[in-house]
Amino acid sequence: MAQSVTPAVLAGALTSFRTVFNGAFEAAMSGLAGAWRNIAMEVQSNSAIEQHVWLGTVPQMVDVTAGDFQVEHLYAFDYSITNATWKSYFEVPRSFFEDDKLALVRPKIAQLAQEAAIARPGEVFGDEQQEE
Repeated sequence: MAQSVTPAVLAGALTSFRTVFNGAFEAAMSGLAGAWRNIAMEVQSNSAIEQHVWLGTVPQMVDVTAGDFQVEHLYAFDYSITNATWKSYFEVPRSFFEDDKLALVRPKIAQLAQEAAIARPGEVFGDEQQEE
């Protein structure tokens, strides 16, 4: 017999789906954590566009005992990063709720979480690195 799709059933399914997604996302991120951190730095974003400014490389130390001394300049560098909005979704047919087949959706949610985790390193390393 088909089960009624009530607000309580939907709320319970959403809680379950969120738990599956978060667990799979954390597991995927823990496997990728070291790779991108070797070449990039995580920075808190407080606006839609982040402006990063820094000074160039400091000059090397030189022996000036012979009086040969030249002043080198530091050059300013900057770049901007515009925050991206990511999304992916799929539809769960009403019949899955009515026929109590929501367990069939959980692997797809876990796969969606893994794809979300891969998106961040893909931005750092490029799309070619994701496929390896």
